[in-house]
Amino acid sequence: MGVVLRKASYSPNIKERRDFSCALFDGEGKMISQAAHIPVHLGSMPLSVAAALEKFASHLHNGDCIILNDPYLGGTHLPDITLVTPVFLPTSSTPFAFVASRAHHADIGGMTPGSMPVAREIFQEGLIIPPIKLVRRGEIDPSVWDLLLANVRTPQERLATWPMAALILDWYHCRKKCYDLTSLICRGRKAKNELLGLLLKHLWRGLVQDALDILEEYRPQSKNIEKLDELIQYLQKRQAFIPNYRERRSQRQYIGSAHVEKANDLIVARRQKHQGMHWSEQTSDALAALRTLVLNGGWDLYWQKHQVLPLAIPVEA
Repeated sequence: MGVVLRKASYSPNIKERRDFSCALFDGEGKMISQAAHIPVHLGSMPLSVAAALEKFASHLHNGDCIILNDPYLGGTHLPDITLVTPVFLPTSSTPFAFVASRAHHADIGGMTPGSMPVAREIFQEGLIIPPIKLVRRGEIDPSVWDLLLANVRTPQERLATWPMAALILDWYHCRKKCYDLTSLICRGRKAKNELLGLLLKHLWRGLVQDALDILEEYRPQSKNIEKLDELIQYLQKRQAFIPNYRERRSQRQYIGSAHVEKANDLIVARRQKHQGMHWSEQTSDALAALRTLVLNGGWDLYWQKHQVLPLAIPVEA
């Protein structure tokens, strides 16, 4: 559940900082399973689920989704918004279970951008959301949606709609899927490298049908027809979401998230044997510096013009 939330997100708060949590609840609203996410989220999340059930226990339908962030009803700070969704069995009219997620949003209104001010009262912090239905029977309530967007500074970001935005298959995951399956399809490393090279050459240019034709022609040589069909079906189902990655890269458009995610793992965390991930202030600062460099064009300045972005701009006296 957490993996899907992170992969489907657009916000760096979720995709990179991983400021989100997920949990499962039974039909009575009692937590039965939680992910290894953020303790402060998970510790208070049952209270948010209880508040949602108290208000809508007898008015829940398949496809409903309740939204809230009220700190006095199990929330944390206001940017952490919770979604509670009932799960129904095919033959039941009452919820069998509930799934809940909580994630940090970049802005929820209030007196300062980012909605984390030095405030004297909660009303200065941002929009307080009591338990309300954001989705009814699978359809977003437009009046609730408009109310939320009218109280934030970046409504386009909350909608995940930007100019030139498009839903595409992450190039890293496409390449990795081809790499993994060609290892099981081909007889030997040389054959694998040849087939993989042809596939990636065409997929990089968005020529999915040509890649599919190559796989069909390779069928007599395949050592595992089942895995060959799996790769063919993988590409067929995602054909509409495979663009010309080469063209998008030349126009400096998004083609995948893998490098950002990997950089986050390598820079922020260090792994020790039998001790899991360890975090430090120094490595967090390093990640912040790297992000600042990328966002200000310093990365391109170095690689294209061999110049270094100054860390400080001198001010004339």
